[in-house]
Amino acid sequence: MFGGRPRGLSSKPTFRNGRRPRLAGRLAMIFVAAAVVLAASASSVSAHTRLLSTDPPTRSSFDETPEQLTLTFAEAVSPRSVRLEIVSLNGETIAGAQLLTPAGEDQAVIQFALPDLDDGVYGLAWVTVGPDGHRVSGEVVIGVGAADASQLQNAEFQSTPLWDRILSVGGALARYVWYLGLALTAGGLFVLYYGLRRRELGGGGLSGGSGLSRGGGLVGDNAGSLLGERARRALVTGALIAHIGISVRAFATISLVTRGYDTGSVMEDIRLTLTEGQGLILLGSVLGGGILVIWAPRLARSDNPLTLLQAGVALMAVIAAGSAS
Repeated sequence: MFGGRPRGLSSKPTFRNGRRPRLAGRLAMIFVAAAVVLAASASSVSAHTRLLSTDPPTRSSFDETPEQLTLTFAEAVSPRSVRLEIVSLNGETIAGAQLLTPAGEDQAVIQFALPDLDDGVYGLAWVTVGPDGHRVSGEVVIGVGAADASQLQNAEFQSTPLWDRILSVGGALARYVWYLGLALTAGGLFVLYYGLRRRELGGGGLSGGSGLSRGGGLVGDNAGSLLGERARRALVTGALIAHIGISVRAFATISLVTRGYDTGSVMEDIRLTLTEGQGLILLGSVLGGGILVIWAPRLARSDNPLTLLQAGVALMAVIAAGSAS
């Protein structure tokens, strides 16, 4: 009555031609599209190297042990992440291989000095683990002195440790779990945001958490209520799934990269993983994902579209950090 707001007037300011609502809607669509693009491009961003050539070539025979082994990769790798084992036909590992390439900047050409070997067939088994945990390995088979030609052509030495295989498969599966969680979270945010904006514009919105309609649903009260409930559930569930995925991926990647350095000191291997690898980025993604899990239930009950928009920006930051790894 006295001093009160006349009935029928909105408490929110209106904008000519709905410019602000349209802008907010476009921003929401932009952050969802960016989330999808960043997640989809994660695999292409982290390109994996491959071996181009070796000197000496595999299956070569020599009167005396070659002085060194040269590995040429398609892309530069960290010299400290490349390991070499010399294995005899009876499975014995022979010590003495020394890395010649200076540790420091990544190099495409990695060289090792070889020790003197007795006559026989040997496998020069090499492996490198990239900063994203991708494992690339192979072997160069050589014959020294009076080596049997048949054994030289048929011998195989390379094998992947069981724990490395488990970590590789687990990390790969966790990546897709992470994508699934991100898709659910982004989808839930967008549907809730869209419903709230429609409600503010008077075109109907999603039903609230109490089950009462707020101005009608997107396609009717019952449908709007059901869609809103599913969007809230997708948001909370997606955040949890994404956090589980990035946590498993971080553990698998950091473990693989740490094992790849093999400097003889576990603490030094971990330090290299965090500083030269992408351990810190992954740990940051895990932290961001954990914050999103805690925040998600509150977001699902939010009546403020701006809050959901801010959450979308935060989600993009988590995606960007994970994709950079």
